[in-house]
Amino acid sequence: MSLFQRLPVFDNIRIAILAGKGLMLDFFKPARKMVREETERLLESIGLATKALTSAADLAHGEQRRLELGIALANKPELLFLDEPCSGLTVEESNIMIELIRKLAAEQELTVLLVEHKMDMVFSISRKIRVLHEGRLIFEGGRRK
Repeated sequence: MSLFQRLPVFDNIRIAILAGKGLMLDFFKPARKMVREETERLLESIGLATKALTSAADLAHGEQRRLELGIALANKPELLFLDEPCSGLTVEESNIMIELIRKLAAEQELTVLLVEHKMDMVFSISRKIRVLHEGRLIFEGGRRK
């Protein structure tokens, strides 16, 4: 996913929300207030509220990955497809991302399709696991509660 590197974090999220609502050219004041409040809530949920005025380019790599996640969540998807969300992250950043994915999936009743090679991450997040090899299902199971 691409970020608007020169724009503040707030605007990256706001643009995604506006685009999803078809409001890009709508300057109706009540709609702007609603989108601002929604943007603030989403920034809070991904842990970037304090970075709202920071340009995306100035974020640490892990923060940029969380911003990308926020953009993906801006339109309230029912299914979120994540391809190696912890790729290139430090252990600390990975732990933050894992906890964030787990929290958001539970709060938003979101189904997350995760492609990941770090099995410790897969097991820490997933309730159901399906392993494919060359397009064939070779394992299916779940985590005990």
